[in-house]
Amino acid sequence: MQVPLKWTKRSNPDAEKPRPKINKKDIEDDRAAEIMPMICVVSATMGMMIKIKVASWVSIFCCISYILNVKSSNVDLKQVLTSILVSAMGLFLNYFGPNSRPVPE
Repeated sequence: MQVPLKWTKRSNPDAEKPRPKINKKDIEDDRAAEIMPMICVVSATMGMMIKIKVASWVSIFCCISYILNVKSSNVDLKQVLTSILVSAMGLFLNYFGPNSRPVPE
């Protein structure tokens, strides 16, 4: 019994396409880019709850760093807006909120 031509390996277009190579550096860069918003939100929360001004500034720095280094295809608008607003709120509450400590001169 002869196998029809359409079932042979050569007629399958998917079999001839090479697989794209995955670069490990790209995977590491993506992981590093996803860590920054998490650090931003955690440090902003520490700044708001514990009144640590340095944590609020770290949050702002991580937020700016994430925005500048993220690829345009990986942008999640909700994540970016959340990190910006939480960072700004943490900084605002540290300097102008209730029970804020005055800056020593």
